[in-house]
Amino acid sequence: MPTANPQSKFVFTLAVMAALLLTSCLLLPGGEAGGTTPVPSVTPPGDMLVLRTDQYTYTLEEGQQVPATGIVYRSIEADNIFIDIDGQPSVRRVGDILTGSSIVVPGVHIQYNLRLMTAAFSNPRVIGPVTATVFNPLPQELLGFTEPPPANFVYDAISVDYRIPVGRVLPGSTVVYRGVDPNGNGASLSGTAQYAILPEQNSFVWTGQLRPNVIIQYDLRAVSVTTEELRMVGTAKLFLYRDPPIQ
Repeated sequence: MPTANPQSKFVFTLAVMAALLLTSCLLLPGGEAGGTTPVPSVTPPGDMLVLRTDQYTYTLEEGQQVPATGIVYRSIEADNIFIDIDGQPSVRRVGDILTGSSIVVPGVHIQYNLRLMTAAFSNPRVIGPVTATVFNPLPQELLGFTEPPPANFVYDAISVDYRIPVGRVLPGSTVVYRGVDPNGNGASLSGTAQYAILPEQNSFVWTGQLRPNVIIQYDLRAVSVTTEELRMVGTAKLFLYRDPPIQ
């Protein structure tokens, strides 16, 4: 069998190494040799809105269910608190934790982590964080509502702190931050029928429908207005309905 030329082997090896180097360059981020990973853009609004209230409080009444849970309070005797959990009897003590989750109305999931508490001369209470996830929200502004119609479930004192880049929407709303007003009067807004200029440190109240059976009401303040972003801090109130309240 003829012996391969050493020079041919060397040329073949160089060709293989060059091909491997070219392939590795093409696989680098951005497809550039020695390139760096592109800086990620601001995450666009997704298909859900997550809101959390840290100090949800509900006073237990005999025979009544804690809203949006499987917990029914029966009675209290000394240190024992008698409740039903998803139809099964249970005995709990002050300080015990009650957790669970459920779809409470169409399109809304509630996760709760409540603690049993008592106070002198009053019924027991449950206190703790509740997280509401609204799926596939399609916000629409509602005008003329100082208070939405009575709801099956209401979650208030939801703390929010939003940083809204220029051209982005206030989560769970139709309001878009357009940048600093050319006259220096504050934030320029669009997507709302309200007055479109919001001075820094001014309040902003917005009510809208996230789904046919979900209404949100924001009570915010523009704590910072810059050429890069608008920062809105305040609270939200969530109204959940088994049936659409507005036809």
